[in-house]
Amino acid sequence: MSLPSAPFHPRVLRMKTGVALVMAALAGAALAAAQAHAQTPATAAPRVRANVPAGPLGAALAGFARQAQVLLSFDPALADGLQSPGLQGSHGVQEGFDALLAGTSLQAHRRADGDFELRRAGAEAAQLAPVVVLGAGATTEGSGLYTADWMRSANGLVLSQRDTPQSTSVITRQQMDDRAIGSVRDVMENATGMNVQQAESERLTYYSRGFSMDTFQFDGVVKPLNSLYQFGEGNLDPAIYDHVEIIRGATGLMSGTGNPGGSVNFIRKRPTREFQGEAKVSAGSHDTYRGEIDLSTPFNASGSVRGRLVGAKERRGDTMDLYSKKRDVLYGIVEADIGESTTISAGGSVQRSRPRGISWGGLPALDASGKPIDWPKGQAMGAKWSRWDTDSHEYFAQIEHGFSNGWNARLSYTRLENTFDAPLLFTSDVPVTLNGFSKPPLLRKFKGGSDQDVYGGSMDGAFDALGRKHQFNLGFSHSIIKAWNQSWDTSDQAGYPIPDVKDWTGDWPAPRWDILALSQTHRDEQTGIYGTLRLQLADRLHLLAGARWTRWQSSETSGGVAGYTHTYSEVTPYLGATYDLDDTYTAYASYTNIFLPQMVKTRSWDMAGPAYGHNYEAGIKAAYLDGRLNASLAVFQTDQKDVAEYGGFDPVHDDGWYYILEGTRTRGFEAELAGEVTPGWNVFLGYTYRQSKDNEGRKVQTTQPEQLLKASTAYRLPGSWNKLTVGGGVRWQSRTSAQTYYGLQAGDIVQKPYALFDLMAQYDFSDKTRLQLNIRNLADKKYYRSMGFYNSVFYGEGRTAMLTLSQRF
Repeated sequence: MSLPSAPFHPRVLRMKTGVALVMAALAGAALAAAQAHAQTPATAAPRVRANVPAGPLGAALAGFARQAQVLLSFDPALADGLQSPGLQGSHGVQEGFDALLAGTSLQAHRRADGDFELRRAGAEAAQLAPVVVLGAGATTEGSGLYTADWMRSANGLVLSQRDTPQSTSVITRQQMDDRAIGSVRDVMENATGMNVQQAESERLTYYSRGFSMDTFQFDGVVKPLNSLYQFGEGNLDPAIYDHVEIIRGATGLMSGTGNPGGSVNFIRKRPTREFQGEAKVSAGSHDTYRGEIDLSTPFNASGSVRGRLVGAKERRGDTMDLYSKKRDVLYGIVEADIGESTTISAGGSVQRSRPRGISWGGLPALDASGKPIDWPKGQAMGAKWSRWDTDSHEYFAQIEHGFSNGWNARLSYTRLENTFDAPLLFTSDVPVTLNGFSKPPLLRKFKGGSDQDVYGGSMDGAFDALGRKHQFNLGFSHSIIKAWNQSWDTSDQAGYPIPDVKDWTGDWPAPRWDILALSQTHRDEQTGIYGTLRLQLADRLHLLAGARWTRWQSSETSGGVAGYTHTYSEVTPYLGATYDLDDTYTAYASYTNIFLPQMVKTRSWDMAGPAYGHNYEAGIKAAYLDGRLNASLAVFQTDQKDVAEYGGFDPVHDDGWYYILEGTRTRGFEAELAGEVTPGWNVFLGYTYRQSKDNEGRKVQTTQPEQLLKASTAYRLPGSWNKLTVGGGVRWQSRTSAQTYYGLQAGDIVQKPYALFDLMAQYDFSDKTRLQLNIRNLADKKYYRSMGFYNSVFYGEGRTAMLTLSQRF
C-alpha cells in the first residue's frame, strides 16, 4: 500500500493560475496570498522555514512536504512505529527530509519530475499502489489543517469535498483546538449555515438553512435527536472526536428520514500505531475549570493491536446567575489488525452532565401590558434545586476489511443508552407586572431514557467498465429505539411561594414529587437499504445516481394504554453530477427528495402526516494548493408540502399543537473558504443567505436569521516570532423576529443584527508545551439566543475567557 503525503486526495490536484472566488475582504486577501505562494515553485526557494513538531514520522514528513510545497509519496508501512524529533528553522528541501530521516534506514529520493519518493536505503524505485482506505472518516489530528482528505457522509462513497455534489464542511481537530471548542453547541456556532436556538439552559435545537437538525451521526450511525426531552446527545463534549463532517441539504440517502437541513457526522478518534499522549488543564472566567487527557498506545511491537483512552472533567460557570455544570467524559477504543487488511475494533464512551440552577424555558418576553421586557444581564429564572441530569453511554464494535482489488467492507453494531432526570421550575409564561409575578411558577419533574440498537454494513469500491473507472457502494442499516418518559406534579403547587423577580436568589423550597402526571413509552424502528453508483461518463464528467428504501414504524403507549402506531415505507432517490472545469474547479448539481414523519398533533388533535419535499442544489467547488485550501459556492432550493409548524400550547390537553402549511419554498445561496493559505496561516469563512415563504408568499421561519456569516483565522508569526500564533473570529447574523402573547396582548420580539467577536493567542514554549488564551464575545454583547418559545426569550452567553496549558508526550 502507498500513500501520497501531499495531497492526500484520491487524485493529485495542482493549482493553476486563475481567479479565486471572492466572498469577502478576508477571503480575497487570503486567496491572493495563496495564489502568490503557489506560483513560487519549490526549486526557486531553496530554503524552507520549517515548523514541524515532534511526533510520528509519517505525520512529520507530510507536514514538512506541505510546508516545502512538494509532493512526497510513500508506503505508510515504512514509517509505522517510527518517531521524529521534529524540525525547526530554515532548511533546504532535501536537507529537511534528510534531517527528519536521520537515524532511520529511509531516504527521500528526488525523482526526475521534481517530486519525492520515500525508499529504504539502496532500494530501487517502485510503482506505488493505491492505498486501501479504511474507517468511517479521514484523520485530521496532527495535520494542522482546516481540511480533511476525504469523507463518505454524503453518499457512502469515499470522495473529496470537491467531488461531492452537495454543500459540505469539515470542522477539523485543528479548528476545534484553535477555537477551544468544548461542546457540540460550539461546533455548530462555528460552522457555515448553522444556527443554534437555545430555548433554555439545557435544551438546544440546531438549524441549517432554516431547518431543524433532527438527527446526528456518530461514525455514520444515525441517532435521532429528541428536541423535547434532550436525552443528552444534543450537547456532547467533542474531546473524543477527530473531526466533524457537515452535509447541508437533504441527506435522505444516508440518514433515511429527516428534515432537509442536512446531517452532522462525528468521527471518533482512533488508536495510533505509535505511542502519543497529550494532557490539558484549563481555567476560565466564572469559576470554569477543565482537565483533559488523551493517550494512544500500541500493545505489541508492530502496533497491530493498539488502544486509545480519552478523558475529560469539567466544572463550568456561566454569565447567567445561579447556573453551573459538572461534566465528565470517558472514551476508550481498542483496534486489532487480523492479517494485512482486516481490522476489528470495539469501544465505548460515557458522558455525564450535572447542571444546577438551570432554567426551564427562558425569561418572560412581555410584561402585563404587552411590552417587551429588557432583562438585566445574568438574570436567572431557576431554583438552586432545579437540574437536568443526563447520562449518555455508547458501545460499539465493527470489523473492516480491505480487499486486494481496493474494495472495502464494514460491519458494525452500536448501542446508545441515554437517561435524564429533571426537576424543574417554569416561569416563562407566568405574567409579570410592575410588582413582579402574579402567581406561583409551574413545578414539574421529568424522567426518561432512550435505548437504541443499530446494525449496519456497507461495501464500496471502484471497478473498470467501458474503458473507464467507476465507483459503487451498497449498504444497509437497521435501528430500534425504545424510549420512555414520565412527568410528576406536586401537591405543593397551590401553596408554593411567589418568587420576587427583583431579588431572584433561587432559594425556593424543593417540592415533593408525589403526583404521577404522565407515563409514556415510544418505540421506533427503521430499516434501510441504499446504494450509490458514480459513473465516469467522460474524462471530466461524473454522474452519481443512488436510492434508499426506508421502512419506518413508530408506536406509543400512554399510561399503559396503546396509542398511535404509524408505518411508512418510502424510496428516496439521489442524483448528482460533477464536471471538472480544470484541475482546480468543479461544477456540480444534485437532487433528492425528502420524507419526514411528523409525530405531532394538529389543532383538531389528530396526528399529522409526513412532510414531503424536493431539494435542488448547484454550485462550483475549488481545491487550491493541492487540496489544502477548499472553496465552494452553491445555490439551493427546497420545496416542501404538509409541513407542521408550532401553533401553540393547549393546557386542557397539556400538549402543543401544530398547524399544517400547504407548501413552503426555501431558496438561498452559500459560500465557504477553508484551509491553509500559506504555511502556518489557516482561514475559515462561511456565508449563508436563505429565505423561506409559504405558498401565499408570506415569510415563515422568521426566528431563524436569513443571513449568517462565520469567519475565523489563526496565523503563526514568521521569523523569531514563530512560537506565537494569533487569531480571532466573528459570528454575525441578520435580523430575526417572533410573535409572543400574554392573554389578549400580543407583541413582536425583534433581535436586530449583531456580531460576536472572539480572540485567540497561543505560545509554544517548546515543540511539546503550549499555552493558549481564548476570549469569546469580546465586546460582551447582549443578544437573544432564542425567542418566542412559550412566549419567552433566552439570552446568549456574555464575555468569557479560557486559558489552557497543553503538554504532549
